[in-house]
Amino acid sequence: MYGSGFARHREFWLTEATARDDGRGVWAGSDILSAPEYRNRPVESVFFPSPASIRLADGELPRDRAPVRAMSTASQNGSPDVTYDVGIPLVGVDPDARVAAVGAPIIDESYEQVEGFSVDTSVYENYVFLTNLIRGLTDATGDVLIDGGHGQFAADHAVTSEETVYYQRFLEGQGIGLEQRNEITAETLADGRALLVTVPGSSFTAAERDAISSFRDDGGAVVLLGSGAVSPERTRYVNELSAALGSDLRFSLDTVVDEPHQLAADAAVFETQSFAKPYGGVFEAFDGDASFPARASGDGANGDESSDSTTPGTTPSGPVVADSSLDVEDVLLPGGAVAGGIVAVLAALGLRGGGDGDDPTGGDGSASETAEGGDARADGGSRTATQNGGGR
Repeated sequence: MYGSGFARHREFWLTEATARDDGRGVWAGSDILSAPEYRNRPVESVFFPSPASIRLADGELPRDRAPVRAMSTASQNGSPDVTYDVGIPLVGVDPDARVAAVGAPIIDESYEQVEGFSVDTSVYENYVFLTNLIRGLTDATGDVLIDGGHGQFAADHAVTSEETVYYQRFLEGQGIGLEQRNEITAETLADGRALLVTVPGSSFTAAERDAISSFRDDGGAVVLLGSGAVSPERTRYVNELSAALGSDLRFSLDTVVDEPHQLAADAAVFETQSFAKPYGGVFEAFDGDASFPARASGDGANGDESSDSTTPGTTPSGPVVADSSLDVEDVLLPGGAVAGGIVAVLAALGLRGGGDGDDPTGGDGSASETAEGGDARADGGSRTATQNGGGR
């Protein structure tokens, strides 16, 4: 099923689902449960393409609700609603509302080297982090769903399932499906554990907001992925959805940049290793056990961060929730890899032999904290310095 924005998407998807269940045609050879793990390793660094900062409806996002912040060298361009001196929040969580806000579409496949991006971003753990973030919000089972019915398809700063196939491949390695929903109703969301919403081109109707709220009330998580490269009107659409869900998380009208940690000579596309200590479990390799800590009494200050920042791979400080599993029906090869031949296909699947493929167990580089801003730097420098070497 091609994940575009066309009106009969649901009808065609149901036809495909029937074919899958019956094992017809190509689906006779589909065995998702046999898909090996893909890029699953402890989170050492995450990159953000043109992110917006995260704030609250009434001011700064407190430290204890910001699992990921930009490094201390980052700054805000544009017209930020809230100005942060250091430690700009790139991810905010609202566990009570089961909502998270991520400053950018960090699963956009256009930043994959196989798709033409100039830097090898397979060394970053965006997929692991996002999946752990979802697990921290909910213990529900089912597919990860992504909204594709509000102008996200082929938009520069939003994605649908057709533009996230590498993330889909990661999920399949964990026995989880990724499915697009163009119609937002209680019925279409019923089989999901989480709904991903990238910046829409139109607002959600009252009926759609009610359906998403009901999905959340029934235990599902909602993750909003913003952007610092969209119009204020589009940011307002996603902020309105957050408000309708009873969350105080908001995206600011800015673009965060960080020249010392930039990728591909673009200060708006950068890495960070500034992770909050209490969320250590979110930065482990995905095993279905990630959880959030009990909320600390943060005051929202944004001075020195060394007291609550950490290198990744720490022990979860909150209660660990038992793993959950589900049956998933399909497997999808990253389509862009096909043009590169069998070597590119195997590399995209993490199956290429030799020493230059992905290391599914994670790298062995050490990490240390700097004295200022709580920045954790692997091997004393940015990982972009060794990206041209191929692999970790």
